[in-house]
Amino acid sequence: MRITRRAILQTGVPALATAALCGSGMARRGSDVLLPGKICQYASSGWADGCSGAPRGRPQYPGLLSGYKVRPPWNVAGVDFRVGVPEGQPLVSWQTLSSPNYSVDLDTGSIRPSADCVFNNVDFSDGLGAGINNVSGTGANNITFINCYFNSSQWGHYVAPLQDTNGAKVTFENCIFDGIGTYYKLSGFNAFMLVNGNLTLLYNWFRNSPAQVVDYNPATGKAIVAKYNFYDNMLHNLGSCVPTCSYTEAHRNYLQLQNNNVTIGYDVEFNTTFQSWSNAGQGGEGFQIYSNGTGYIITNPVISNNTMIARPGVPTPYPVQFPNVEVTDVPVMSALIHGTAPGTTVSGTGQNNNNYFDVSGATAAYYPGTMTPAAGYSSSGNIDMNTGALIVPF
Repeated sequence: MRITRRAILQTGVPALATAALCGSGMARRGSDVLLPGKICQYASSGWADGCSGAPRGRPQYPGLLSGYKVRPPWNVAGVDFRVGVPEGQPLVSWQTLSSPNYSVDLDTGSIRPSADCVFNNVDFSDGLGAGINNVSGTGANNITFINCYFNSSQWGHYVAPLQDTNGAKVTFENCIFDGIGTYYKLSGFNAFMLVNGNLTLLYNWFRNSPAQVVDYNPATGKAIVAKYNFYDNMLHNLGSCVPTCSYTEAHRNYLQLQNNNVTIGYDVEFNTTFQSWSNAGQGGEGFQIYSNGTGYIITNPVISNNTMIARPGVPTPYPVQFPNVEVTDVPVMSALIHGTAPGTTVSGTGQNNNNYFDVSGATAAYYPGTMTPAAGYSSSGNIDMNTGALIVPF
């Protein structure tokens, strides 16, 4: 069975998994029927896990944590509550948008903000799709996306769904990004978003992403906050389109930091990550807490209460689009968190607490030497879900 955009919008789960995960009672796109909501069964635990504010509908993978010796004692994003577009939410096509605060080019799919704007309940995937290009000097200072869907063949002919070079405050809440079928294999786009201002990610579902979900290139004083998101398999493998592609065999990052000589904030909590598809020998750093530059200072970074799963490689369900993916590649990730590295320092104390891991498909939970007290981090309560053992960064 082919996974389709309509199946995702209707049920919020891949069509191949609908029967197993959701049972009967699919909603039509645009249905006004309120579907079963969150239960928040671990609400009494007292964790600020975000369940009470989650979008309407069924969680994507309620069975994901079954079979582990231990699981997190809070409500887990995508498992105990839904993330992404609320189930049954009506969406409008980007081709119908009109505002004095941005321009829309129906021929190229280019949307260019010129003043602050909010995109609410928008399907950016219709046709060849739309790409938002917030241009330095003339763009918006604040851009918000709520209940939006991104999946297209060309992203408005840009290299990512969002490019911000104006240092805007950008917020994505209750959105779905799905990279399958996208243009990055031909255009070389390497991330779902390229951002250099304050960035807030809440309750989003990132599916089939390219090499990075976020490429973050901030100025001093900016910060990223990522909470209650589900990072659902990165598929990036460009070996099959070389030399057409400008990127080749990049490794996987949920968040990649860039720039030189800046001081930023970093808060990553209560997210879920899942990787089971291999990538032709390429690993990945998961959450990256260092810059590929120099003079980078991260003030009191927090990476806590995340559920991070890397399972041994399985066949990709997309053999036509990704013919070079090697099923037997183990691990599918390198280490799941990479902390301090040369060129980056921690100001204050970094918090690395209560993260739960399945590292059966990874080399380790943490890159050695990057999350220790000497590297600026305090760690406690980090658990291997397969054994129940405490994981201590070394």
